[in-house]
Amino acid sequence: RYVGPASLSPGFTPSVQRARVGETVRLNSTTAPAATGAQWDLDGDGRIDVTGLSPDVSWPTPGLKTIEMVVRAGDVIDSVRCVDCVEIVPIGGSSLGVF
Repeated sequence: RYVGPASLSPGFTPSVQRARVGETVRLNSTTAPAATGAQWDLDGDGRIDVTGLSPDVSWPTPGLKTIEMVVRAGDVIDSVRCVDCVEIVPIGGSSLGVF
């Protein structure tokens, strides 16, 4: 992966740390304004699952989710990975960080 001379400072914050299966989570981009687009791998398989700088996403299965964000601005590409970033619990489980 090529990383240009100036970093795009990729970053994001999930709207919640814990959600139920199928519940919407917004991935709020904190990336430098120069970024023109973002691609997201939501399940660690190396394939792009969704695009957009701050997408709304959900997961069909429970577990701890690792998320990778790849951002671009022209020829510059940069990325950030968050391991165990969001916990998805079964539909009957409690969400929104309530244990």
